[in-house]
Amino acid sequence: MGKYGRIVEIEYVKGRKRREAIVTLEDEKGNSYQTILGFVFVVGEEKPLISLPEISEAVQDVRG
Repeated sequence: MGKYGRIVEIEYVKGRKRREAIVTLEDEKGNSYQTILGFVFVVGEEKPLISLPEISEAVQDVRG
């Protein structure tokens, strides 16, 4: 299951591919997490341009 939040920083590493850049994200509760740029899917600028399920709904859907 994926997570979503606001991009705080993108750290490019010289000699590595762009998709391997480290992206720091922050969720609405202020928790930070990192992933690589290749795993990031942008859905809007200030707010999502698509509807996103609440975390509890997404967990419930996965568990059945």
